[in-house]
Amino acid sequence: MDVGIIGGGASGVMAAITARRNKNNVTLLEHNSKPLKKILSTGNGKCNFTNKTVDESFYGEGQRELFNSVYSKFDLKKTLEFFDEIGIVAYEKNGYFYPNSEQAKSVYDCLSRELLRNDIEVICDINITEIIKKDKFNVIFNDGNILTFDKLIIAAGSNAMPSSGSDGSGYGLAIRLNHTVKKPLPALCGLKCEGSEHKILSGVRCRARVSLFVNDLKVMSDEGELQHTDYGISGIPVFQISSMALRELDNKAKVKVIVDYMPAYSVEKLREMIDSRFESLSDTCVSTFLDGMLNSKLCEFILKKTCYEPYLNNMVSSLNKDKFIDTLINTVKNLFLNTGRCIEFFLRHRAINLLIHSFRAVIAISNDISDPLIILVQKDKINCPCINSDTHRDLSKFSAFFHSGQHGFKECLDIPHLLTVPFLHSIRETVNFLENHFPIFHMPENMSSAGCSYINC
Repeated sequence: MDVGIIGGGASGVMAAITARRNKNNVTLLEHNSKPLKKILSTGNGKCNFTNKTVDESFYGEGQRELFNSVYSKFDLKKTLEFFDEIGIVAYEKNGYFYPNSEQAKSVYDCLSRELLRNDIEVICDINITEIIKKDKFNVIFNDGNILTFDKLIIAAGSNAMPSSGSDGSGYGLAIRLNHTVKKPLPALCGLKCEGSEHKILSGVRCRARVSLFVNDLKVMSDEGELQHTDYGISGIPVFQISSMALRELDNKAKVKVIVDYMPAYSVEKLREMIDSRFESLSDTCVSTFLDGMLNSKLCEFILKKTCYEPYLNNMVSSLNKDKFIDTLINTVKNLFLNTGRCIEFFLRHRAINLLIHSFRAVIAISNDISDPLIILVQKDKINCPCINSDTHRDLSKFSAFFHSGQHGFKECLDIPHLLTVPFLHSIRETVNFLENHFPIFHMPENMSSAGCSYINC
């Protein structure tokens, strides 16, 4: 049986190796110059390739049945056996399995070697324009070539990292084959916090418990290394709650995050410790009261939230002890962070490198992400007021023209890959499709019905 696999990431390569081991002829199609590009950045370059604990509770409703059907056939034991077979010596740290080399390149090298060992054909630098399914699958490329397969696997990933090839192009291909695509939302990502006061903490890493509240009800929490950034918070505990946080934000729910900077201490135990410090440090300056307890930036931040700032230069003994301790404990154990508009932030930043090229429609994005341009293509002609010469209306010449700088865009981004979406007969239908599946895009109500219109992000 001839099996085609679209996408040369980790899932596509695993599918290719498995299909080949089951005596099929396998062709792997990848639009990058080589497969497995994103795996090199996995796990901060260390590539944690599986987890010790994996069960259905890690997945949302509607996904658990699929998880169980897959995991029953390829569980943790079989996963570790597979990586051992291809040469990876694994070690476990805090429930995560890494290559003993602590280099993602080791996993990259061993999987690449397995492709060669199994005589799997790998075709790179391709752009699929259409898939036609009759008795078999005909995969049509932009150069006119066609490959035919008995079975076809789409393992193109999402649009999490366009620069690595994960640009969302699989969505359009799946839709062309009459599959449905749920609205894609970011997951395993940091959260943006409103306001600017958190910026003082940028660069701080500390152990903390992060709790997610939806409409004032605690729905999830996780503990681990919290990373403060200039936009908000990141780190594994934030990644763990991010999917639910962004789903609820998309549902217009009230979402907030509470951080406990001393999760190993109960409120009672922390009160006892701070009470003791108040007595022993009564003759010291308030601004130094937390020195030795927490990161110095965090100490300053928490004390400014606890005390009226002029009091920070006073002696500890001058404070109202009970009020100070109560406020300090509440700040350390329950720091409120408003995630507000973080979904808009991540959708914008994840889409900035996206060029959508349909079978009949193109979106180009300028450096000013508030001013992308939609260009509608009818048959093989481009309808765009930025293109004045008929010689530039030929679709086959558009790519070269786009990068030539003659079109009036503001320093167009160099977009390496194209995302396919269906042509829907009109601007309004095409824009509706884009708004439904790529929520960064929004067409104003006064949209022109002809040729070309501007979209506000």
